Amino acid sequence: MINAEIKAIFFDYYGTLVNVGRPFDKIKQWFEIKLRSHNANVDIDRFNLNFSKQRAKLLYTGFFMTGMQLLTESYKRTCEKFGVAAYIDEFIWEVTYLFTEPIAFQKTAEIIAKLKQRYKIALITNADNNFLYESIKKNSFDFDFIVSSEDACCNKPGYGIFYHAMSVANLPVNQLLMVGDSIAEDIIPAKELGMDVIWLNMEDKPEHDPGVLSIQNLSELLVIT
Repeated sequence: MINAEIKAIFFDYYGTLVNVGRPFDKIKQWFEIKLRSHNANVDIDRFNLNFSKQRAKLLYTGFFMTGMQLLTESYKRTCEKFGVAAYIDEFIWEVTYLFTEPIAFQKTAEIIAKLKQRYKIALITNADNNFLYESIKKNSFDFDFIVSSEDACCNKPGYGIFYHAMSVANLPVNQLLMVGDSIAEDIIPAKELGMDVIWLNMEDKPEHDPGVLSIQNLSELLVIT
């Protein structure tokens, strides 16, 4: 059972409530299609590795960028490095599709609705608002409030997005619970800030912290809360 004082549950979105799969694998597949069609001499693995490096550099500049800005700039820089044309409009379409079309895990909307009868239910998620709200609408979710990285101008695991959510919730930290699928982005920062945490471990990975409560299915929340 969780802390009886909990009044609000914060959820991560992509990978926790909706099945986004492995979006960067899909982006690499898109790169492969483009390069094979127009620049077959370019090594796909090297191209994708550079894209990842560019993204990492931009993430740690300290200057906030939306997800689309980050991915598009990383793609443009990689194309420049390899001397190939950048198909920006098509890339934007691909990324938009990846983050607006994911389907909720089975019965997730029902689980959220039942939890809302007892708790405030919210999102803390690294997401651009246009993708996020379109996806929420498609999946018929209903949240009490939503905090995106775009709203907070901060990506998880940065504390800023959590502080923003705590301010919106207007509740003391001991009344907040964070549920997410990422140890690094969801669980560790929330725990460090004093929240209760539950790790959604759908793939049954070895626990990083034996003190962290884990579940394999969101339906378990209806039992332990």
